Amino acid sequence: MGIAISEQSEVFVANYGNHRVQVFDGEGKLLRAWNELDGEPEQFWTPIGLQIGPEGHVWVVDSFNHRGQVSTTQGELVRIFDDIGQGPQIVSINQAGEFWVLSGRLNHLWQSLYDDKRKPHLIQRFPASFIEINPDDADRLDIISGDMVAIESERVHTAEGTISSGAITTAAYVTDEVPPSVIFTMFHYPGSPSNAVITADASTTPINPRQPFKFGRGTVTRIGSTELADVMPFTPRNIV
Repeated sequence: MGIAISEQSEVFVANYGNHRVQVFDGEGKLLRAWNELDGEPEQFWTPIGLQIGPEGHVWVVDSFNHRGQVSTTQGELVRIFDDIGQGPQIVSINQAGEFWVLSGRLNHLWQSLYDDKRKPHLIQRFPASFIEINPDDADRLDIISGDMVAIESERVHTAEGTISSGAITTAAYVTDEVPPSVIFTMFHYPGSPSNAVITADASTTPINPRQPFKFGRGTVTRIGSTELADVMPFTPRNIV
């Protein structure tokens, strides 16, 4: 359940069990709610993460719909970020140059190359892992599709409850399929596993005690240009 408090001291709650956002006053009185599971296109399906951005909008991770939603504090939809990974569970507003790192599978690489690496045509198409990065972030970091980048984190939560560090190198794929301050990477690519920068702390997923390997925080640094843009499929996939 995500909880945030606005500058007006209203308490915003992502109620994942009832598929809605609820707003309370300081005494616990319900003021309003929106986006119940009602068949509308913008309906929530297990909203978990919630945060209030600096512009005053409410950012919600709509977990089972694999997307993020941004609304006004009155529940009016501002925009939707579709397909931000399988089962995303947390949202935060970037304050220190870090990114939220989300991981997941791809339909055409469901085994994440663990088995598929034995198929020559897939290795030829995906000789390296990749991250999806928003165009605004890519422009700020002077990154284009095909560049090699490093993802580094100094606060990876381990299954033992300790804090460790990790890093991976991967190709960049610039796309507006991910929102600013969020990157999405292929799950467990051989030799460059996203698990190196993804949390394994099961306490972050109270409704599922298994280690989620779903999200982490890290910095993105451009290493240099490559010829991967001539090999890997960086054409837009958001065709719907």
